[in-house]
Amino acid sequence: MPKCDLLIYSFPCQDLSTGGNGGGMTKDSGTRSSLLWEIERILIELEKLNKLPMYLLMENVKIVLCEKFKSDLEKFLAFLESKGYKNDKPMILNTLDFGIPQDRERAFIASKRSKHPLYVSETIMKAKCERSFDATNFLRLDYQGNPVFKVEADIAQLNRTPSREVMWDINGKKANKDTIIHTITCNMDRTHTAALFKYNGVLSDTFRRLTIREAFLFMGFTDDEYERTKHLDFSYRRMNKLIGNSIVVNVITEIFREMFVGRYNIQKRK
Repeated sequence: MPKCDLLIYSFPCQDLSTGGNGGGMTKDSGTRSSLLWEIERILIELEKLNKLPMYLLMENVKIVLCEKFKSDLEKFLAFLESKGYKNDKPMILNTLDFGIPQDRERAFIASKRSKHPLYVSETIMKAKCERSFDATNFLRLDYQGNPVFKVEADIAQLNRTPSREVMWDINGKKANKDTIIHTITCNMDRTHTAALFKYNGVLSDTFRRLTIREAFLFMGFTDDEYERTKHLDFSYRRMNKLIGNSIVVNVITEIFREMFVGRYNIQKRK
């Protein structure tokens, strides 16, 4: 691993999230979420090589900050402090506040190896945008004008089943400029999917999920960036998992801006 200025880390959320079994992230517990402690191992090994990064950034679901997991998180943050890091206050940031109509909250903790702490959590609030969206900038609904969008919508189409009728009752959306979707997850084909839209495609009078292109756009990526992934030839499910486990570009851009003001010619927002 080369020496770097920044290490972004996360860990599986299944044992933290309400959809999991609540196993937690205690060290040596063998849960998926206890993979957090592999970051401890990595940093110890990097220190031996004189390669500790200047900056760290943690990202995970917001429940990582709840009382149930507080003790384990504090132990990990104490370890970081023992290695010379100053930890900023935890932040819960919603994508809605950064220009994208996706109601997605995630927890972040920034750390810096320095005598002086970061103040990202205090200043990031200034980066928030007015919650005013036009979702048609993210949805690709022009099926006649662009046949590719029609093909992608057909791939995202679902059979109409009783369980998906329930999904529609919970998540059904009108695809228009006022649409706000739920959190994109690594598994969109479940009751709490990000969004369902009425759709007549290969199957008539049924639903479709977000297309993978739309999922990329709702995560802050561009059409061109989506096009550059198509050579991977992944299935819908695998591509969905890839994007659902990502971090929203708009959010992390503003975190970076606040972390690195004064470095790399990065300036404060005007």
